[in-house]
Amino acid sequence: MFGSKEIELYNNIQNEKDYEQKIKYVSLIKSDELLEKLVNENSLSLSLVAINSMSNDALKMKYLYMFSTIDKIKIISSFTNKDNIKSFLFQKEFYNYIPVLLKCINDYNYTFDFFMNTKDIDIKKQIIEYEDNVYFKNVLLDNISPRVIGDIIKSNDNPKLENVLMNYDVDTRITFGLELECLTENYKEVLNCENILKNWKITQDASVKKGVEIISPVLNYDQESIKELKYVCEMLARNNFSVDNTCGGHVHLGFDYFEDVFEYATFLTLYSRIENLLYIIGNRSGTTTRDGFSEFAIFLNDDTLNIVNNINYAKFNSMDSYVDLIKGTQYHKFYGLNLTNIGNKEKNTIEFRFPNGELDFNEIIHNIKLFAKLFEVSKEITYTRDKKLLSLYRDIISSYDMYMQIENLLDLLFDNDLDKEFYMDRYEQNVELNYYI
Repeated sequence: MFGSKEIELYNNIQNEKDYEQKIKYVSLIKSDELLEKLVNENSLSLSLVAINSMSNDALKMKYLYMFSTIDKIKIISSFTNKDNIKSFLFQKEFYNYIPVLLKCINDYNYTFDFFMNTKDIDIKKQIIEYEDNVYFKNVLLDNISPRVIGDIIKSNDNPKLENVLMNYDVDTRITFGLELECLTENYKEVLNCENILKNWKITQDASVKKGVEIISPVLNYDQESIKELKYVCEMLARNNFSVDNTCGGHVHLGFDYFEDVFEYATFLTLYSRIENLLYIIGNRSGTTTRDGFSEFAIFLNDDTLNIVNNINYAKFNSMDSYVDLIKGTQYHKFYGLNLTNIGNKEKNTIEFRFPNGELDFNEIIHNIKLFAKLFEVSKEITYTRDKKLLSLYRDIISSYDMYMQIENLLDLLFDNDLDKEFYMDRYEQNVELNYYI
């Protein structure tokens, strides 16, 4: 028989109009039988409260079917027998709530064994990310296999990024982005991680066997962005990522740096005259342009060159009309200088596709600097009255002697002798190897 106090509470619940007061009364009832009666006579929301107040796990399970997955989790979390909770860990419906259920079991040994036995990288990630015990989280990270997965997960948990020694001789208004194609034996597991540093995406690269592509967010040539780049390069090296002659190292520069058609046209004129040279100095010393460049990073075609070299861009009254005319001559994205992204709201960039795959921080930085300086001088030359700069520019675009071009180009782009020596070494080491360009 029910106690008179519980009968009174039950009647109060049925008569009460205030929902919060109903809940208060339900929490005071100790009889599973009366609570079950309430479940059958009231709304789902109040039934959920009544079920959670029951003492019998089997009775709670009887009513699970009535609720959404998230409400089922609330009920399961209230089970008194931990073995009953464990039975739900292996049901597909609760895949995304495994860390929550493990927390409810509250047994570090069991959680560790579950973590070690599952081969599902996504589940491992979920368990680590949900764990609030720093010591235990580190134990899990130290025992994750392959090691790269632990490194990637750590990178998404606010790692300390070390300062980078750099001189700010690149206009920080130029934004850039990177696509680093590379190889790893653990590419399937790595793809499941999705992100490095939260905002560097990991995607599959179909053109590279066992390949992934690391895609940066929009970056600036400043301390914070360069620290991120260095961290990613070092993490990839630490975990034996590599490149081969199928990999590319694409660099995107933000097109919005160009403020009018004159600056953009100056850039295209300069680029078109030194395209062959850039293919040679756009890769580390002692290397040839990768095998796939003739398919995935081809030279500008005759239609593009004809417009750049023979049409007076001064007659265009807007940037858009000139941009559209040039884009109309690129029939796909597989040019060494890809202009098809210009005007795209999500990726308004000029893409340099010809550099080889590269994971060395220093080499990548020099590629970024090379292309960014091309942007800078194009803007400067457009309006300058500096006779030396104009003379260098004219000599570059009128010369057919590549050695004269490289000397003048480096004087045009760089004030620093160390930079000039770096790119000159690339030229001298690569020009004979790339005789076919």
